[in-house]
Amino acid sequence: MKVYEIQFVEWHTGSGYDSSGGCIFQLLKDKEPFSRVFIRMARTLASCWKLEEEKTIRDYLLHIGLPKVEEYLKTGNLPVHRTSLSPLGYGESIPEIVLHTENQPTERLLLEKQCKFRIKSPTGEICKIAYKPDKATPGITTRETCNKCPLPDDRIRCEYLWHPQTIIQHASGQYIRRLGEAICAYSGTSISYAEQCIPGSKNCWKRIFEIPEPEIKIPSDLSARVVDEIDFLNILFQEKYKLQPLIPKYARSIHDLTGDCSTKEEFTHKIAVIGDLINQIKIGTLLTQGEKEDLKNKNRKGSISELESFLKREYPNLPLGLIDKLRKIVDIRNNFPIHSRERTLSAFEDFGIKYPLENWNDSWQKILCGFWQSLHELRNAIQYSEQI
Repeated sequence: MKVYEIQFVEWHTGSGYDSSGGCIFQLLKDKEPFSRVFIRMARTLASCWKLEEEKTIRDYLLHIGLPKVEEYLKTGNLPVHRTSLSPLGYGESIPEIVLHTENQPTERLLLEKQCKFRIKSPTGEICKIAYKPDKATPGITTRETCNKCPLPDDRIRCEYLWHPQTIIQHASGQYIRRLGEAICAYSGTSISYAEQCIPGSKNCWKRIFEIPEPEIKIPSDLSARVVDEIDFLNILFQEKYKLQPLIPKYARSIHDLTGDCSTKEEFTHKIAVIGDLINQIKIGTLLTQGEKEDLKNKNRKGSISELESFLKREYPNLPLGLIDKLRKIVDIRNNFPIHSRERTLSAFEDFGIKYPLENWNDSWQKILCGFWQSLHELRNAIQYSEQI
């Protein structure tokens, strides 16, 4: 099970290409930051909304954009389009979600309040969390009353807002909703400002959700596929970049990828073989002097960082999940079995392996499959993705 968190970073005031601005979120996986994402309107949509109040535009960006972030995370890939962050004050590009539709009435419907506490009863809709001093109207509500309620929408409500309470008053023929007390699970205290538990209002705002690990389907000819991908990549890099070879292929290393793995010693040896193949990726000659200096200044050494820098320049729209897989394999290679750091245990979990390991061959096949998937994604990028 992977645990993802979304934290609000800041609002970006629009200028130039993006008159409506946007918002930036930090994404974490198992409490480790791994990316930021920028949500904004397309220019055409921004022009439709240019006369709207800033609050309405921000509500739209949050209510429509934030669920899209969660959707991307649940499918395993962030948007491939990346924004240039020079106007945002960041040093590198980040994934970007652009909201395109120009159909305002449809978007108005999407902005309508979503609240899990509004439920249907035989006599109409009621609010489950309403304080009920008036037994004659126990939580009675309507869609219009709910829309005006200051309790945050389900899509943007903070994960730490627990046990909220609404108070319904009947005056001048109308039902009016206000908020009572709630519990902040982050601070463990009672609060009276539940309406502020939204992105950009409180620093402790957070969304948390769990995603079950997908079932890993391992090809029966897995080791042969790994060898083929290495051959394909070496040919592609030679043809396209005059680089040969990308991954030096030694007969002994390739032989060690085959066969079963029945002991801890065999597992450790095979993981070392893959780790060595990754560390031998030779991309350095394709980097610019500026890229080399940047890696040096950030103290990011090694073949994976060089490959990542190259891909960001040549294929900026490519999801870099393949880099994450390669790093985790090297983490396992460097730390197992001597060290059992939290980072290494997390790497095993990302390959669907429970620690401590119970089945050496099954664990080996899952890691080898992750290696093959990374090589396959890289080959597809070189073969089919557009360069800038």
